[in-house]
Amino acid sequence: MSARDRFKRYRGLKSFRTSPWNPKENLTKDYARIYKIVNFKRTRKLALEAAKQSFQSADECDEQFCTPGAYITLYVKDVPRSYETHISSTQSPLIVFGLLKNEHRMSTLNMILHRYPTFNKPVKNKEELLFQVGCRLFTANPVFSQHTNGQKFKMERFMPSSGSFCATVFAPITFPPSNVLVFRQCSPEKLQLIAKGIVLDSNPDRIILKRVRLSGHPFKVNKRTAVVRYMFFNREDIEWFKPVELYTHSGRHGRIKQPLGTHGLMKCVFDRPLSVQDSVLMNLYKRVFPKWTYNAETKGKQFCISDEADDILEEEWSGKKDKDLIEVWKMEIMQHARSRAIVLQDFESLLNDLNSRKDKFIGNNYVKCQGGSDDTFDNISFDLSGDQLTDSITTIFSDILLSANNLIQTSQKLFESISMYDEVDNEGSSVLETIVEFLPFLQKLEQFVYTTSELTKNLLLQIHGFLTFGRNEIKNHRADQLPLTRMWRTLGELLSTFAGFLLKLFSYKNFLVLDALILSHPFLREHWAVLLRSVRLVQFNPAQFDLEGLSSGRLQHLNALIERLDLVLMNGKILTNTSIKLTRFDQLSSDRQFMERFRLAIMQMLTNWEKHINSSENAIPDKKRLICLLTLSKLFHHLLPERQKPDKKIISKLLGINKNLISFHLFADLLFIPFDFILKEIPGASKVVDRKVFSTIEIAKGCQLNKLLENLYKYVQTFSLNLNDWQKRMQDEENGSASDYLKFCDLLIEGIHMGEKLNRLLKYILNIHLAEQKPISKANVRQIFVLIQFVKTISNTFTSNWNFIIEAINYGCVYLSTSILSILQSIIQSNGESKQPFFANSILNSALSLSQPVGRKALIVAGVSLELANYQKTLRGNDVQIDETLKKLDILCNFGHVLSNSTDLSFLYWHRLSLMQAFCEDLIQEQSIDFSNEDLPRTITDFFSAINECGRLIISVKHCDQQIFLHTFSNELFLIITNNFLSKLCTEIENDLRLSYHQQQSSSFEQLEKLFSSQNPLQQEEKPLNKLLLNLLQIPKIKLGNRIIVVFDYVTNYLSSTFYNFSVIALHDSEAYNRMRILAKHRYGLNLEDYQLPTRCVDQGLDLITLMSEERMSKFLEDYCYDLDEQFFIERSSQSKQLAIVRVQQIVNSIKTHGIGILDPLVKKFFYLQNKYNM
Repeated sequence: MSARDRFKRYRGLKSFRTSPWNPKENLTKDYARIYKIVNFKRTRKLALEAAKQSFQSADECDEQFCTPGAYITLYVKDVPRSYETHISSTQSPLIVFGLLKNEHRMSTLNMILHRYPTFNKPVKNKEELLFQVGCRLFTANPVFSQHTNGQKFKMERFMPSSGSFCATVFAPITFPPSNVLVFRQCSPEKLQLIAKGIVLDSNPDRIILKRVRLSGHPFKVNKRTAVVRYMFFNREDIEWFKPVELYTHSGRHGRIKQPLGTHGLMKCVFDRPLSVQDSVLMNLYKRVFPKWTYNAETKGKQFCISDEADDILEEEWSGKKDKDLIEVWKMEIMQHARSRAIVLQDFESLLNDLNSRKDKFIGNNYVKCQGGSDDTFDNISFDLSGDQLTDSITTIFSDILLSANNLIQTSQKLFESISMYDEVDNEGSSVLETIVEFLPFLQKLEQFVYTTSELTKNLLLQIHGFLTFGRNEIKNHRADQLPLTRMWRTLGELLSTFAGFLLKLFSYKNFLVLDALILSHPFLREHWAVLLRSVRLVQFNPAQFDLEGLSSGRLQHLNALIERLDLVLMNGKILTNTSIKLTRFDQLSSDRQFMERFRLAIMQMLTNWEKHINSSENAIPDKKRLICLLTLSKLFHHLLPERQKPDKKIISKLLGINKNLISFHLFADLLFIPFDFILKEIPGASKVVDRKVFSTIEIAKGCQLNKLLENLYKYVQTFSLNLNDWQKRMQDEENGSASDYLKFCDLLIEGIHMGEKLNRLLKYILNIHLAEQKPISKANVRQIFVLIQFVKTISNTFTSNWNFIIEAINYGCVYLSTSILSILQSIIQSNGESKQPFFANSILNSALSLSQPVGRKALIVAGVSLELANYQKTLRGNDVQIDETLKKLDILCNFGHVLSNSTDLSFLYWHRLSLMQAFCEDLIQEQSIDFSNEDLPRTITDFFSAINECGRLIISVKHCDQQIFLHTFSNELFLIITNNFLSKLCTEIENDLRLSYHQQQSSSFEQLEKLFSSQNPLQQEEKPLNKLLLNLLQIPKIKLGNRIIVVFDYVTNYLSSTFYNFSVIALHDSEAYNRMRILAKHRYGLNLEDYQLPTRCVDQGLDLITLMSEERMSKFLEDYCYDLDEQFFIERSSQSKQLAIVRVQQIVNSIKTHGIGILDPLVKKFFYLQNKYNM
């Protein structure tokens, strides 16, 4: 349906408050039945004065009036006799009240209401409610609207949870001040008080408007001009809505200049420059009227007013308001209970068969492996050597490293929550509601920043204190010369968590710098600015927002909180502020030996990183170590004295990184460029860098994408060979003996590395395309699909062999820790009584930690002890073996976490729309499918399983309800797969059935059954298209978010509904569709229902529906004559060989065919003829 047809009753307003709207325009028929008071206040005043005069006349003993306490007789007339039995059967008194002038007339009644405090359930607009207005008791369906100043009021879809609102109904006129009580029926015998208020007026001219918001996205932006898409999808809609004003979230206003093309693109002009990340919006309004549902019949109902509703009764009674339906309601409850019992029995049977049943394809794999001891304690509690000095230093550093490890793991969840903020849809809620919902998370983030900053300061001071302390106190062991690589690396990892918020994202075209991860989300920055303005406005003028009763201390506390969050988080300088805070410790900058030790540590780690890159062609660059080096270099240059120049050796060494790594994926959809970070964050780096380096880097940036795409096919082939070889060796080792466990552990680590390479390649390719905003060619997209399938293959291989993997990991951890212990034991025995007790005690501490069950804490204590023993110098020849063994132990002990990181495909969330659309479009094409490939269903399942992993990020959403976000995510994917795959698949199968029917049109039903009766009923013709369609129908269930898609059932339902609809339109084609049902059953295995529609009737004659059409009815007397002898109408002349006649039998046949559906056109024609005769 086009937009101009869908919104034909809507109009645009330049200003909701000041734009005119005629209250007499397009009124409903119900407005002809009501009475309007021209001057409501004057009429109310006169009515009250008349009532007052009547009271005075009663006091003067006028015979027309009676006094209170007098005995009188009432004669009731014009009341149904059923009321007599009702009054006599009940014990409640009969209440009689009088009416003021005009209160017997019907009009629109406007009431100002407030929600009752104990009621918190949602109430829909136009839901039936019970009103007690003054003395009147009636039911009606109110229209809720805002209670504001102005002539137009915005409709509320639900009853507001706070504040005052207006409810409008058709009811008798009631003059204020009359109290109003609103009840909701929650069961046949219970009412719940949901709102209370007073009568406002009886004004039929109150304009209530319903708003609809259309949204579009800028496609191309050129200052104040932008090309907008996705708001409309054809040229006619754009021309129709061209006069309506546009606006954006950032406050720009504009208009449609002209449409571009025929697919919904339009050129728009705005008053200020527009951002690409902004959204273009259009507001449309239509007037809403109340329904005539006034009903004062409340007799025979005994209600019990209850403040607390029974949730079960309210849920089951929803929609049942009449007492006559109570028995039906009880039967439905019993039927629902039986159905629920059957579902529970089926579910129990599924659980019982779960162990014996293995699904053909796996949708979700949840993998977790915990090796070693329980790591639930925060502090180190191992038995150490007994030397107080050595044990204290080891414990301090180990505790700090363990706390840092916990904070680093926590930071990943925080990153995900921030990156998901810009995916919110604010159409259902305001900007303030969204950012206020995000405030608790920002407070948690502020606490994390403070904790990490304090731990970073503590670790740096501990390193400085140890090096200073070791120069004099630790004899025969030059502690000041220890490299302390693990401590420096942990310091860099803590700083890199701040860099995770602050690392820059640069576009390759415009060199656009986004000051931080927080600043990379325009919605977050804009929403935060709105919150700041609102809080400051409330603080200076609380009376404007009805906050006078709120204490000023609470407002000041809120303002202080937001100002602190703005200073700590939103300025984008967390890393810089932390580095500046550390410069306040003068003992760090003034200690030359410490600064030299700091510089040597950075240079040594840079050298080791380059050695690892150059060791082999397949070496994986450690991007985490690289970020640590960059943040340490930034901290080092901040700690340098102001007069000292930047270290050229460190900067030149860092610039050498660009030879091996130009950029890499950071997280979410961000790319990180080390060269840009060096220039912007390290003080004085821009003065050291040569200008030729700038041009070289820019050329490398522009060429890296093309080089990567040129070699993409080679990468896929190489990964395919390596993956097949790895899978074969995994199967061989799994069937081996227990002595092959160590080799199997090496294969596990090899699979982890392969998955990490594939993951990095996918992230890099997709995010470079996203950053450059270049479309991906179909050939490259297919290679990306193959890489995704490789990652899922690795994950499924680990999952299928998980029992054997756990056993091998336990054996491998014991074997590797024993090998390190043997080396350390030989060293301890060879030294005997060493002259260096600190060295001997450190070696002993590492041996004691590894003798415990291997876990994360044991490895941290062992690594710290080896660093204190300076094992790289004292254990030359064995240091490399120890490093490699510790790395393997770290992977095996945390194998579940490492595996989930290396095979995690949740990053596809930021590319889900383009990949889903490309995959679905490519899936239905014959040229892109290998029809002999038996793994086609597995390929499709792997891809959708990878897309479904994006749902893991929804758990990190903090700015809105996660279930609503998941529902939106699922509907978005379902719409893509429906439009690009399921609909096309249904069309292809329908076309194939139609062509096959025309080929077998002369065959009878028996011949068709014999033609397809063979041993294989699903035998297909030797056509590639038939094989493709049959393979696609065999796709297993697809899970997308909270939706489950069954392709076979979807196609079956589509064909059944399509055949039925066409058969109803043309009954004579029912036989053709019955033949197509037989073809569908034997060709594709589809069981389509036959609805047994009538195909023909005896003596059908002329159809009454055709006769009552406007063209024939207007010319009926000209075309037909009446035969008095035979009593029927006969056609005067006809182009066919026979003349049409209209008998009673023809009318009866038409009624038999069409059923009750013939009444509507028949009644319309009756009134049409009645009007003609009256004229």
